[in-house]
Amino acid sequence: MPQEREPQLARELQRMEQEYEPLLPVERRLIRWSVLLGIVLLALFVLLSELFL
Repeated sequence: MPQEREPQLARELQRMEQEYEPLLPVERRLIRWSVLLGIVLLALFVLLSELFL
């Protein structure tokens, strides 16, 4: 069974490489804001836990 899936996986990866689409500017902005928000909230929660624990 795993041997049958191997060629299918290789074909799927090759197809994904051929159909590559760059991210839209709005998608990049959304990713940046999400990562930044996550980092800020993580720092805030660590600071709050240090203060109150």
